[in-house]
Parts: sequence; structure tokens; C-alpha cells
Amino acid sequence: MACPPTAWRLSKQKMSHCKEIEKFRAQAYRMLCIKGRSRRQVYEALLRKGATEDVAAMVVSALSEQGLLDDIAFAREFTEQFLARKPCGPRFLLAALLRAGVDRNTCHEALDEIFSEEREKELAVQLVHRLLKKTDKSRLQILRHLKYRGFSENASCRALAEEFGCCLDIIP
Repeated sequence: MACPPTAWRLSKQKMSHCKEIEKFRAQAYRMLCIKGRSRRQVYEALLRKGATEDVAAMVVSALSEQGLLDDIAFAREFTEQFLARKPCGPRFLLAALLRAGVDRNTCHEALDEIFSEEREKELAVQLVHRLLKKTDKSRLQILRHLKYRGFSENASCRALAEEFGCCLDIIP
């Protein structure tokens, strides 16, 4: 087959730019095959691998347009996987998602879909059961631990009341 006319041929500079984009796109595909990532995580990983800001932005944009990078889907998946390993509250997960590079509005959208008051209380009860099996912490220590793990005061108190069968007046 004959080469395309000269007007169709790309300059060496454009060809090397295209090759660079393809190289980093392939690296991004490999990263996404291992686990889901946020847009910022992919962008920063490409920069660490030597991509220029323009190339990294183009790759991230292309992957987003293809539906391979979706921060809301990442936030949902991240949250569900995290909760399967260790119960925690929405505030704890919000901080983890923000560290992963998901913007605050997207985080809230995903967490609102996943957390209801009842689900938060159920997770708090799971954590209380775990803590009581492993340690002999006092109610106040358990309450502090629930707060540290991102549970609301309401969910924490309801979980403790369910476990100990009484109303708790231990909140200072």
C-alpha cells in the first residue's frame, strides 16, 4: 500500500507527541486494570512517570470521555470496599475520598447515596461488637472510638444504647 500524500503525513514533532500520549495512555490503562482510581490519582501518577502536564491532562480527559475515569463511580466503589473491610462513618470516608483526590461535592453525592441514618447506625453497632470482642473498653472509650472513626454522635449513641440496652448520659 502506498504512503498517504505528503499533506497527510505528520511532522516528526507531532508524531513523537502522539507516541508520548499513547505511551502514557497505555500506562494509565495498566493502572486502571489494577484498581479503580480518581482522576487526580491518575493525573498525578502520570506526572510522576514523566508525562508533561498537558499530556497527563489530555490522557485523563480522554479516559474520562471514554467512561473509564469517573470520580462518582470511584467514590462509590472505594466506599463500599472500605466498608467491607472496616466499619466507619461518613466523616472518616469523606476524609479518605478527599485524600484520594475526589472533589467535595462528588464525595457528598456518593456518601449520601450509600449512607442512611440506619446504615450508619448498623455500621456503628458492628464496630461496637468488634471492640467489645477484642477489648474491655468502657462505654466512654467506645464512644470516643466511634467518633474517631467518623460516626455521628446520634449514630454512636444509638449503637451504644442498642448494645447496652439503656439510654446513655455519658456525653460531656
